[in-house]
Amino acid sequence: MALGVDDEFLLGDQVLAAPVMEEGAVTRDVYLPAGVWRDGNNMEAEPVTGPTWIRDYQAPLFVLPYFVKDSN
Repeated sequence: MALGVDDEFLLGDQVLAAPVMEEGAVTRDVYLPAGVWRDGNNMEAEPVTGPTWIRDYQAPLFVLPYFVKDSN
């Protein structure tokens, strides 16, 4: 599944960045690989267990969607 995603990238093993690449878009789908991930823009939100897709992640112009892998 992850091999087909070409607009996200990992920074080391702990941070996944998923920038909005489509002009004018304010949402995007984000694929999270295996592991427990926290939303870097809202660390208070419930963690998400991958592998999974997050559909329609809210990403207005000045928000970079990124997720931090939970080390616990």
